[in-house]
Amino acid sequence: MKTTGFFVLLGLSLFFFFSGDVYCTRESNPHCGTDGMTYGNKCSFCKAVKKSQGSIRLEHLGKC
Repeated sequence: MKTTGFFVLLGLSLFFFFSGDVYCTRESNPHCGTDGMTYGNKCSFCKAVKKSQGSIRLEHLGKC
């Protein structure tokens, strides 16, 4: 039973890792990107960096 549970969790983890869908919390911790945009938190900022293929970088913490 433990082995089955392990493989189910492994399969779900791989599915969500490769699906590309990332859902962020709504916590407020602003990050300013080099594109002049303020992102609500680290997760939102990281999604933008991934979408831009690394062309966006962190300017500073806080609002732009």
